[in-house]
Amino acid sequence: MQPPFRLLSLMILAGVLSLTGCGSKHQSASGQIVFGDGTPVKGLAGGTIAFQKAVGEGELSATTPSPSGLIDANGKFTLGTDAVADGAPVGDYRAVISPPTPSGDEQIPKVIDAKHTRFNGNSPVYTVKKGANDFKVIVDPAK
Repeated sequence: MQPPFRLLSLMILAGVLSLTGCGSKHQSASGQIVFGDGTPVKGLAGGTIAFQKAVGEGELSATTPSPSGLIDANGKFTLGTDAVADGAPVGDYRAVISPPTPSGDEQIPKVIDAKHTRFNGNSPVYTVKKGANDFKVIVDPAK
Protein backbone atom coordinates (compact mmCIF):
# COMPACT_ATOMS: atom_id res chain seq x y z
CA MET A 1 0.00 0.00 0.00
CA GLN A 2 1.34 3.43 -0.94
CA PRO A 3 1.55 6.19 1.63
CA PRO A 4 -1.32 8.69 1.18
CA PHE A 5 1.02 11.65 0.45
CA ARG A 6 2.69 9.74 -2.42
CA LEU A 7 -0.66 8.85 -3.96
CA LEU A 8 -1.80 12.45 -3.61
CA SER A 9 1.44 13.67 -5.25
CA LEU A 10 0.92 11.33 -8.21
CA MET A 11 -2.66 12.53 -8.63
CA ILE A 12 -1.54 16.18 -8.61
CA LEU A 13 1.22 15.44 -11.14
CA ALA A 14 -1.24 13.65 -13.43
CA GLY A 15 -3.60 16.63 -13.24
CA VAL A 16 -0.86 19.14 -14.06
CA LEU A 17 0.35 17.08 -17.02
CA SER A 18 -3.17 16.78 -18.42
CA LEU A 19 -3.61 20.57 -18.24
CA THR A 20 -0.27 21.34 -19.92
CA GLY A 21 -0.55 18.74 -22.67
CA CYS A 22 2.60 17.00 -21.38
CA GLY A 23 4.71 19.94 -22.48
CA SER A 24 4.06 19.68 -26.21
CA LYS A 25 5.69 22.59 -27.98
CA HIS A 26 3.99 21.94 -31.33
CA GLN A 27 0.56 22.99 -32.53
CA SER A 28 -1.62 20.98 -34.88
CA ALA A 29 -0.97 22.28 -38.41
CA SER A 30 -2.43 21.00 -41.66
CA GLY A 31 -3.81 22.39 -44.87
CA GLN A 32 -4.31 22.13 -48.58
CA ILE A 33 -2.48 23.44 -51.61
CA VAL A 34 -4.92 25.16 -53.97
CA PHE A 35 -4.93 27.35 -57.06
CA GLY A 36 -6.20 30.93 -56.82
CA ASP A 37 -9.77 29.87 -57.61
CA GLY A 38 -9.77 27.41 -54.68
CA THR A 39 -9.36 24.29 -56.83
CA PRO A 40 -7.20 21.68 -55.07
CA VAL A 41 -3.87 21.08 -56.81
CA LYS A 42 -3.61 17.55 -58.22
CA GLY A 43 -0.34 15.96 -59.29
CA LEU A 44 1.69 16.65 -56.14
CA ALA A 45 0.95 13.34 -54.36
CA GLY A 46 4.12 12.03 -52.74
CA GLY A 47 5.76 15.45 -52.75
CA THR A 48 6.41 17.50 -49.64
CA ILE A 49 5.70 20.93 -48.27
CA ALA A 50 8.07 22.58 -45.79
CA PHE A 51 7.60 25.68 -43.67
CA GLN A 52 10.69 27.76 -42.91
CA LYS A 53 10.65 30.28 -40.07
CA ALA A 54 10.29 33.89 -41.23
CA VAL A 55 12.50 36.02 -38.97
CA GLY A 56 12.10 39.48 -40.46
CA GLU A 57 10.92 41.39 -43.49
CA GLY A 58 11.91 39.13 -46.38
CA GLU A 59 14.26 37.02 -44.22
CA LEU A 60 14.23 33.32 -43.40
CA SER A 61 15.90 31.44 -40.55
CA ALA A 62 18.28 28.67 -41.53
CA THR A 63 18.84 27.60 -37.91
CA THR A 64 15.37 26.67 -36.68
CA PRO A 65 13.69 23.35 -37.52
CA SER A 66 11.44 23.38 -40.59
CA PRO A 67 8.09 21.62 -40.14
CA SER A 68 7.18 19.58 -43.21
CA GLY A 69 4.61 17.11 -44.44
CA LEU A 70 3.75 14.75 -47.27
CA ILE A 71 1.24 15.95 -49.86
CA ASP A 72 -1.65 13.66 -50.77
CA ALA A 73 -3.56 13.31 -54.07
CA ASN A 74 -5.87 16.22 -53.14
CA GLY A 75 -3.07 18.59 -52.15
CA LYS A 76 -3.67 18.05 -48.42
CA PHE A 77 -0.84 17.87 -45.89
CA THR A 78 -0.19 17.65 -42.15
CA LEU A 79 2.98 19.23 -40.76
CA GLY A 80 5.44 17.56 -38.43
CA THR A 81 8.60 18.90 -36.83
CA ASP A 82 10.13 16.21 -34.60
CA ALA A 83 7.91 13.36 -35.81
CA VAL A 84 5.42 12.75 -38.61
CA ALA A 85 2.33 14.95 -38.15
CA ASP A 86 3.32 16.20 -34.66
CA GLY A 87 2.62 19.81 -35.66
CA ALA A 88 4.69 22.98 -35.77
CA PRO A 89 5.95 25.50 -33.21
CA VAL A 90 4.05 28.78 -32.93
CA GLY A 91 5.44 31.40 -35.30
CA ASP A 92 5.53 32.87 -38.79
CA TYR A 93 6.63 30.72 -41.74
CA ARG A 94 7.05 30.78 -45.50
CA ALA A 95 6.27 27.64 -47.51
CA VAL A 96 8.13 25.74 -50.21
CA ILE A 97 6.74 22.81 -52.18
CA SER A 98 8.84 19.91 -53.44
CA PRO A 99 6.97 18.02 -56.16
CA PRO A 100 7.24 14.23 -56.19
CA THR A 101 10.45 12.75 -57.55
CA PRO A 102 10.01 10.60 -60.65
CA SER A 103 11.25 7.04 -60.52
CA GLY A 104 13.02 5.46 -63.47
CA ASP A 105 11.77 6.73 -66.82
CA GLU A 106 8.57 8.14 -65.34
CA GLN A 107 7.79 11.73 -66.30
CA ILE A 108 5.87 13.88 -63.83
CA PRO A 109 4.28 16.95 -65.39
CA LYS A 110 4.88 20.28 -63.69
CA VAL A 111 1.64 21.49 -62.16
CA ILE A 112 2.77 24.54 -60.14
CA ASP A 113 4.90 27.57 -60.98
CA ALA A 114 8.59 26.99 -60.18
CA LYS A 115 8.62 29.99 -57.79
CA HIS A 116 6.77 27.83 -55.25
CA THR A 117 9.56 25.21 -55.27
CA ARG A 118 12.20 27.37 -53.56
CA PHE A 119 12.21 29.41 -50.38
CA ASN A 120 11.56 33.04 -51.14
CA GLY A 121 11.71 35.80 -48.55
CA ASN A 122 8.85 37.58 -50.32
CA SER A 123 6.36 34.70 -50.43
CA PRO A 124 3.24 34.76 -48.21
CA VAL A 125 3.61 34.30 -44.47
CA TYR A 126 1.68 31.50 -42.73
CA THR A 127 1.22 31.98 -38.98
CA VAL A 128 1.03 28.95 -36.71
CA LYS A 129 -1.01 29.94 -33.65
CA LYS A 130 -1.75 28.10 -30.43
CA GLY A 131 -4.37 25.44 -31.11
CA ALA A 132 -5.42 23.86 -34.40
CA ASN A 133 -4.21 25.51 -37.62
CA ASP A 134 -5.63 24.92 -41.10
CA PHE A 135 -3.87 26.59 -44.04
CA LYS A 136 -4.80 27.23 -47.66
CA VAL A 137 -1.52 27.50 -49.54
CA ILE A 138 -2.40 29.32 -52.76
CA VAL A 139 -0.15 28.65 -55.76
CA ASP A 140 0.02 29.61 -59.42
CA PRO A 141 -0.20 26.95 -62.14
CA ALA A 142 2.91 25.96 -64.09
CA LYS A 143 3.80 28.26 -66.96
